[in-house]
Amino acid sequence: MRQSENPLYSAETIAFFKAVNLFCSAIENSQDKSKKVFVKDLMLSLSSLYTAALTLPEFMDDFMEDELETYVTEELYMAVEEIVKQKLGTDDNYLTTQCAEMKYSDTPVLHNISEDVADIYQAVCDALKRLQSEQEQIMTAAMVECVASFKEYWGLNCVRALEALHTLAYSSQEEDEEEDF
Repeated sequence: MRQSENPLYSAETIAFFKAVNLFCSAIENSQDKSKKVFVKDLMLSLSSLYTAALTLPEFMDDFMEDELETYVTEELYMAVEEIVKQKLGTDDNYLTTQCAEMKYSDTPVLHNISEDVADIYQAVCDALKRLQSEQEQIMTAAMVECVASFKEYWGLNCVRALEALHTLAYSSQEEDEEEDF
């Protein structure tokens, strides 16, 4: 297959990885940002990431005998989660009925934006690092896995986090314009 026909090199895949970079940047470069700016940046990057994932082309699953390498370690995952927790404080928690745990409950389930964001970060950053291998079989397998995990869980995490962030950004503003939120 010529490079121009390979979905790895399509405009949609390139746009997806630009969105991944925007998302990672929103988290990794948040130390000097106010809570309000951080929330806005996270909302913009999550919505871009979700939209870009929806437009990804089909990737043919080239069976790989070896497992794909994992780049986002438990320590990095926890660091990302902690960054978001620190920025959001008590606003990190939200209630949802849109989750698998709901089948065991008749009341909303407590979730955390920080955990949703860390799950997304792990999936997309692993895909990004695998793409940097420049080995087409690994790159394709990485995209197959990334798209499957988008459909299975991180797409939902993205939507739930966006809903919680939207509520945080816009319901609090009306109550007290003076504060960050």
